[in-house]
Parts: sequence; structure tokens; C-alpha cells
Amino acid sequence: MAALRQADRQPTAQRASPSLQAGDNGGSVLIAKEKDRDKKKKKKRDKKSEKKQNNRKARDRNQRNKRNRNTNKKKANRNQRNNRNQKHDRIHKNRNAKSSNNNKRDRTSRPNRTITRTQRDRIYRQGLRDGKDRGYNKGVRTGYREGVDKGRKRGYGRGYDRGYHKAKNRYRGWDSNRWRTYNRTKRNQWRRPVVVNNYYGRGGWARQRGWYNSRPWGGGWYGGWSSSPPWGWWLGQSVVWGVTALTTAAIINDSIDRSIERRQPTVLVPDTNWQLYYGSVEPVENTGVTFAVSNGSGTYAMEADCEEGLLNGAVPTTPAEAQLINAACQVTFGTQA
Repeated sequence: MAALRQADRQPTAQRASPSLQAGDNGGSVLIAKEKDRDKKKKKKRDKKSEKKQNNRKARDRNQRNKRNRNTNKKKANRNQRNNRNQKHDRIHKNRNAKSSNNNKRDRTSRPNRTITRTQRDRIYRQGLRDGKDRGYNKGVRTGYREGVDKGRKRGYGRGYDRGYHKAKNRYRGWDSNRWRTYNRTKRNQWRRPVVVNNYYGRGGWARQRGWYNSRPWGGGWYGGWSSSPPWGWWLGQSVVWGVTALTTAAIINDSIDRSIERRQPTVLVPDTNWQLYYGSVEPVENTGVTFAVSNGSGTYAMEADCEEGLLNGAVPTTPAEAQLINAACQVTFGTQA
């Protein structure tokens, strides 16, 4: 047994089999292989140990960074809380100091600040006027203009388009008898007298030939029809009146040119004895116009809708009224010829 334990303690090279010991070359090869195998195992163990050590170092480093972040965050929160408390203390301190100063000033100057009721009322009225002028009037003017512009853009255009198409088709089913009944309706168009102070050259645009290019509001969309005006009532009324067309733009423009050359403030409305003050036309929105016209016994203010062909908000009952609408609209929005 002792011999066997002594044999186990001997190195590998010494415990080689007798056959390998007998051959020097074969023994050397086996010993080298054993050494290589031991080296590989050791290298593998070292690599595994190094990997574990690196992982442990990375884990420790992450934990240390996390603790540092938490510490910095707690420190920042503590500093922010301290700053907020200091600011709050300063505000209270200043407020208390201000209140103390006000109380001292009130105690010292109160006897000198007594005023009569009349003086107090005067100061109140003055402040009210100043505040109204600065705030109320300015706000009303600004708000009114903005409201009008927005309402006009949103409501007027949409409502006008719907109303126009509805009114355009309103008279499509009227026959001649219905139009004759309508024309017999008593309606006074000459109900708004106006004083005219020579409208010649008013505004500077109606002073020379080519006045239609000098209108400050533009125009140029009215007229130029191939046969008849596109008014919804025109077909039925023209049959009852026996009229096929209205005066052309070229004739009206030429009449105004002659009146300008003669420095006359009026132009004769075709097929009537009425005189239109061509310098009095004022556009209303995009399609309306107000103007002054004389019927021989007086001068009156009227308004026309050039897109629907209405005079004072109603369909004309005579060809003369239709000619008046056409002349006023031609002056305001008409084409060159």
C-alpha cells in the first residue's frame, strides 16, 4: 500500500507506462501534449476568472454611478427647496415692510388727505372720463372693426350667395299676368330727398375721359352681356314691357365723357327725363351702389343692387327704373365699353 501511494505522488512523466518509458520519442510527445492541455485549461480558467472580475467591476461601477446620481438629484432638490423658501421669506419680508411703511404714511398723512365731497366727485368724474377715453372707446372701436370684418367675411358672403341664388330663381315661374299685377302695385321710389352740392369731379376720378380706370374701388365686372342682363326677373318683365335690351355700356360711357367735357354734374338716363348725378355714386359692399337722381321736381337718394337688379330693394316696375339701375351700375362697376 505504501508503494502504491508513493507511485501516485510521482509526476505524470514518471508514472508513464513502461512501454512509453521504453521509447524516448513517444514519451516526449505525450509529455508535450499533456503540457499543452494543461496550458489551455489554465488559460481558459484565467479568461473565465478575468471575465467574472470585469463583470463584477462593471456592476460595482454602475451601482456607484447610480448612487452618485441619486445623491446629486437629492442635493438639487434640496437646493431648489431652499431657494424657494428663501424667495418666499423675502416676499413676505418685503410685503410686511411695505405694509408697515403704508401704515406709517397713513398715520402721518391722513389728516392732510381729507377732501370734500365735491372734490371727490370731481376726481371720480375725471378718472371716469380718462378711463373711458383710454380703454372703453379704444376697445369699442377696435372690437367693432374686427367684428364687422370677421362677420362680413364669414356671414355676409355666405348669406349673400345663398340669398342671391334663391332670389334668382324666385321669379322663374311668374307668368305675364302675375308680372302685370306686380307692376300695378303702388310704390313710391321718390321718398328720400337729398341736397346736392354739384357732384362734378367729386373724389377726383370723374374729371376726364377714361374715368372708369380712375375709380378708387375698381369695378369692371358689370355689363358686357351678350343679349340681356342676368337678372332673375328680367325675362318675365321684359316680355310685359316689350323691351328686349338695355342701353349699352358704350353709350352710357360716351354720355358721361361729354358731360365731363361740358363740366356738367349730371347725365341723362336713357329713355327717361331723369338726370343721374354720376359723381354721387358710392359702392356698397361688392355689388351695391347709392346715388342721387333728379326727376325734374327734386333730387332724391336711391340705392341699387347691380347683381340682382333691384332698386331700393325691390324689382323695378317700369322700364325707366330698369334703365336707371343699369346707368348707375354702369357708372359704378361698368366695363370700358
